[in-house]
Amino acid sequence: MEKSKHRNIFGRYLALIRRKLRTRRGRNVMLYLMCLVAATLFWFIISLDEITERDFEIPVRLTNVPDSVVIVGEVPTSLNVMLKGRGTQFIRYRFGELPTLEIDFRQYNAKSRVLLTRSKLDSKLRDMFGQSIGILLVNPDSISIGYTSGKGYRLPLRIDAEVSAGASSILSGRINASVDSVSVYTVGDLPPSVSFIETERLVRDNLTDTTVCELRLKPIAGMQMRPASVKVTVPVEPLVSKRVMMPVKVKNVPDDQQLVIYPARVELCYLVPKHLADVELPVEVSVDYRSIHDSSNNVKVDVGDLPVGYRFVSVSNDSVKYVIER
Repeated sequence: MEKSKHRNIFGRYLALIRRKLRTRRGRNVMLYLMCLVAATLFWFIISLDEITERDFEIPVRLTNVPDSVVIVGEVPTSLNVMLKGRGTQFIRYRFGELPTLEIDFRQYNAKSRVLLTRSKLDSKLRDMFGQSIGILLVNPDSISIGYTSGKGYRLPLRIDAEVSAGASSILSGRINASVDSVSVYTVGDLPPSVSFIETERLVRDNLTDTTVCELRLKPIAGMQMRPASVKVTVPVEPLVSKRVMMPVKVKNVPDDQQLVIYPARVELCYLVPKHLADVELPVEVSVDYRSIHDSSNNVKVDVGDLPVGYRFVSVSNDSVKYVIER
């Protein structure tokens, strides 16, 4: 029922258009449109036969590289060219896929370098676009790619990182990479100034869990590194709160005296990495006889240094009462 209604509406509009076209004004509009289409086609055909200039970004690919060779120079991904020719010579490239400039390693390698001069590039471009084409601009105007077939150099890897854990977490170990050294390839000898390879800078803050990142290596001109990237692990674990009663030791008491303190135990509250939560607290709590003052009935409680990773929070008594027995 709905489809039939739509067909009836369409039929009425179609009949209306036909009636309009049968009028004098309708015929004039149709004649005008036909002339416009014909003029457009005529202009398009003429423009295709005119000499014109076109810019193209041509993909570049290096082919037939032996497995024993390591490319240490930068291979351009594309070549910008300005060509001059008839529009008919360019029409398929305006609406279709551009051809790829393939550089055959076997054909152009010499003395640890793949080299294409401007004249060689012009020759290859004419083979691609036609001999009658005019080449106005090529950027870059030559291609030079270094390579080596040597074994390379093994250099240590350094991690460039600036990381911090959140308030309730802690860095629980050394930041480490998936490899501790990388292979470096270059044409000729390795410069004395290059003694290690460094990762790109890693900056993270407020970490709450172990983080693994893929980092590229910092590039060095004229060198190739394998692997080109490494996985870097930043070990982070949460801190847990612990409370423990600790005995208070007495120090430096003369032989003819005895120092009695009370309470003899105090409570320590501290934060500790989760994997050490069940380990006995390796710290000493004490009072020093030499710190006693006659004007006070209290002696200060000293808490020794906590190991790395522990964080001291508070002690239930920062001082205790004492009695000296002779």
